[in-house]
Amino acid sequence: MTTAALTAGLERIPDQLGYLVISEDGVLASAGELENDEQTAGVIMQMVRTACRFRLSGSTEAPFKRMSGNESNCHLW
Repeated sequence: MTTAALTAGLERIPDQLGYLVISEDGVLASAGELENDEQTAGVIMQMVRTACRFRLSGSTEAPFKRMSGNESNCHLW
């Protein structure tokens, strides 16, 4: 997948200060206040790894499809 495909529409999100698109290998794309922020990417990856450990009994699906957060809280879906 190209970087343009990964970031399509992210620049148009109202009031956003930046974004990170990450994989287990590191930052794939970034902009704004999060540009090339490997430290934050590492923290987020650890949050995802932790959340992935909470699976429903017998389920093979990931426990969430999307993770989002802000300074005051974090949500899993």
